[in-house]
Amino acid sequence: MPSASGRAASTQRAFFGAAGWLDAPVIPRTALSEAQGPCIVTDPDATTLVPPGAVAKVTATGSLEIVLAAKTVAAAEERQEENA
Repeated sequence: MPSASGRAASTQRAFFGAAGWLDAPVIPRTALSEAQGPCIVTDPDATTLVPPGAVAKVTATGSLEIVLAAKTVAAAEERQEENA
């Protein structure tokens, strides 16, 4: 659910890997300062899925920073090892 500083314009159903299909708030990047996933951040030239438990925020330089939850990072590392 977005924080008070990231207002959702609508919701959209999206696939988030192991979490499956989830209804996620859609937040225009221009309205985002920080939001917790699952959410979808939209921009005229990009759409970013923020997975459950992750936090998306706009940095001082205008970049979109996504901090993943520890279990998301561990699962990704495990998949990389399996595919090596």
